[in-house]
Amino acid sequence: WKLYKQGKYDEAIKEFKKYIGRNPNNFYANSGLGWSLYRKGIYDEAVDSFKTAININPNNYDAYNGLGWSHFYLSQYQDSIQSFEKSVHLNPNYADSYNGLGWGYYNLNFTEEYWTSKFDEWVKNSDNAKNALENSIRLNPKNVWSHIGIGFLYQWKGRKNNSIADYEASKKAFEKAIEIDDKIANAYNGLAWTNYWISRNKPLSLWNFSQIIGLFEKAINLGSLDHTAHEGLGLVYLRMGDFNRSLYYFEEALKLEPDHGHIYTLMAINYYRLKTDYNYGTYDKALEMFNKALEHDPNDLYALT
Repeated sequence: WKLYKQGKYDEAIKEFKKYIGRNPNNFYANSGLGWSLYRKGIYDEAVDSFKTAININPNNYDAYNGLGWSHFYLSQYQDSIQSFEKSVHLNPNYADSYNGLGWGYYNLNFTEEYWTSKFDEWVKNSDNAKNALENSIRLNPKNVWSHIGIGFLYQWKGRKNNSIADYEASKKAFEKAIEIDDKIANAYNGLAWTNYWISRNKPLSLWNFSQIIGLFEKAINLGSLDHTAHEGLGLVYLRMGDFNRSLYYFEEALKLEPDHGHIYTLMAINYYRLKTDYNYGTYDKALEMFNKALEHDPNDLYALT
């Protein structure tokens, strides 16, 4: 455990395995191995170690918490939820498990298609996520990721209902996250998108373009690998009529998420506008991008029309 606390996870794994070889039923060694593997991103083996630890001591909330996070990073969200639920049942005051439980519900079946076609079920999951994240914040007001999760939940609800109140709650949550830790890219990216969606209800003359651009750029400068920060910049520059700069950011987004078909649609719009507004290029490039969009998503209505 001393090696683990020093961040020497490879060495800790070796020592835990040696100890387990001599004492296979030692709970703390199996739990320590699970956490060490988790920190190294070896989530499948971490799951096995935490399960072994739980078989030895089924009443330890921390082992269930580790199992929950390991399942979470394997995108096994239903399993993660079950583990986090068990953890908070054993210890109702453990903030980290409530945080994990909230993010588990957030990610459960969470796609744009699901949000659009099964909104009632999404609301149920989002309410469960919100309750868990609020419990996390109640127990640990400085849990930055719980504030970020709340921000995204309200942002999605605002998009569906076009609700200014939900957008304002989203802004408040992201701003609180940035106040706690101003080095997390996701908070700036989330705040930028919330401001973008709020602005969609306004004429272009009332948009605060520089504010939104600054937030997306901050997210990128902090090392965000989320393609949506680049996509957001592409959309903002598209609305500003800066088509070349818009294309640049959409191309950057595709480097991070090459299968995101709708970005090809957005690029096609840029090429179309360049030809229509400035007689630059040809419509062939726009058609090429629309066709690529349809290759990735045959149901992209914008590309079809």
